Amino acid sequence: MISAILTLSLLVPLSLYSVKFFNEANENRRINEVVNVEVARINGTELVELDVQRTPDGLSMIITVRTGVPLQYEQVVDLQKAIVNGLQQSVSLKVNQVFAERLDPLIPPTLTPTAQFTQTLTQTPTPTKAYTPIPTLTLTPTPTPGLVQVTSGIIPPIKLYQSPGGPVIGQILRGQVLTLLYDRKEVNGLIWVNVMDNERRIGWVPEIYLYPITATPD
Repeated sequence: MISAILTLSLLVPLSLYSVKFFNEANENRRINEVVNVEVARINGTELVELDVQRTPDGLSMIITVRTGVPLQYEQVVDLQKAIVNGLQQSVSLKVNQVFAERLDPLIPPTLTPTAQFTQTLTQTPTPTKAYTPIPTLTLTPTPTPGLVQVTSGIIPPIKLYQSPGGPVIGQILRGQVLTLLYDRKEVNGLIWVNVMDNERRIGWVPEIYLYPITATPD
């Protein structure tokens, strides 16, 4: 009888713990499925890491995503609503964005034949040999500055820097048109380009916040 009582007293807590563990495992699997599906609905966005904490008010989530275009505030709000509807419980959400530049396949450059000089031997009464080189004229186009526009999806305004990652010399508004100059540098894995704003200030901004536009002729 004593052995049976001791065995029963051990089995009851273990059974309760097993049921709790099973329920939490099912809930974690459901959370991962819903978050993966909803993040995949955003074009060009990939789930990198998911951290979930359970609080008395519901779930507290920290999501890290990899994206080529900064997410707008409205997209984050829609993502939170979709996760809440999928899990049917309260969710507080924080999204960390990792920007990734996606490049097209690189095509090797076409070989350009170099200019060669043709030597012509002219026979004269004297033993002197004359060689007449025939040069080839190659025209090189002069590059012209292009126009770029600041993307409207940036939540904080970006700044104009004196050098890549250097002192700030001004702010740039969302949607502002800039003149793209010739210099382009990579600093700590981030591509910076040299631009001039409408106040004729020349500085540097990250290339990820810009996209090219075609100037309309007057």
